[in-house]
Amino acid sequence: MMLDLKDTKLHAAALHYVGNKNSEEGCFLSTEALWLEDENQMRALRKLSTGSFSEGETWQFTHGSELQMNETYVFCKRLFENPEAILSISAELAKHLYEKSEHPQVKPGEFLVAFLENCYFQNQVCRGIVFIKIEHKEIFLRLRQVGQGWDMQLIEGLALQKPDRACLVLDLKQDEGYTIMLADKQKNNDAQYWRDDFLQVKPAADNFNFTSAVLKVTKDFVTKEMPDEFTVSKTESMELLSRSMEYFKSNDQFDRKSFAESVFQDDRVIDSFIKYEEDYCKHYELPSSDQFEINSTAVKKQAKIYKSVLKLDRNFHIYIHGNRELIEKGNDPDGRKYYKIYFENEE
Repeated sequence: MMLDLKDTKLHAAALHYVGNKNSEEGCFLSTEALWLEDENQMRALRKLSTGSFSEGETWQFTHGSELQMNETYVFCKRLFENPEAILSISAELAKHLYEKSEHPQVKPGEFLVAFLENCYFQNQVCRGIVFIKIEHKEIFLRLRQVGQGWDMQLIEGLALQKPDRACLVLDLKQDEGYTIMLADKQKNNDAQYWRDDFLQVKPAADNFNFTSAVLKVTKDFVTKEMPDEFTVSKTESMELLSRSMEYFKSNDQFDRKSFAESVFQDDRVIDSFIKYEEDYCKHYELPSSDQFEINSTAVKKQAKIYKSVLKLDRNFHIYIHGNRELIEKGNDPDGRKYYKIYFENEE
């Protein structure tokens, strides 16, 4: 297991309120850290701090000039060096977040900073810092028995499920920008203020991201680039996608040359793919490598968008997983299009 937080301990936490700078809502900075003496409260806060993260894409702090100019990175470095200063450092982080909350659609909300101990990541025990932005609350019905009846009150609160935006910074690979995991429940356009402006992160150069990047590039190349450059049918495109996924499922190591040859089997297409991948990764700032260990978690996630489905009007969906030679396309005497499918066993 790459990430395990079940035995993680919550060392300290601080909570502030960050408004929308465009609306001049300001910040409310706490003068005391959160008390963690009550066991139930500590358990609930720990669940809120760790429940958003799972195995998946990792990130790292970055900056256009040099890493030391990334303010969030510097604050994390200071907090790892002195966890007891969480109140003052979290207040600086809250003010930094406020300065980046200029988009009119950025919602105000509570900003939680928590310091974690005993995090487990890739066979290493480390410490962690969690940032959580709470932008939406829920209405709960509170019931209390009073005498022979019941008292009902509507209260506003926070469910302990996945918060709006969350970031986990692990005390690993400090010189490279730490190891970071993100969780974002809100997929709207204003999310860039959190990831790109406040955190300033980029995908880490690791096996998960190498695997994801190649699969993303391949799908885009087959479905968008190839039809414009080469003569390729729908079924041929699906066969190429099927070969791509089969390569990742049946191999432990990735080699760009062997992958391109086994999937595309044509020198012109291979050269076009390699150039397309280089340009694509550079444009979207994706990590790239000629050789790497294939990450099975990334393969499983990408497999969800690799489904080979042939949609025919609104009547039929044909799932194609194997040999393209077992399906033929044609036209009948009346001009209607058809597919002929060959098979041996019916289940």
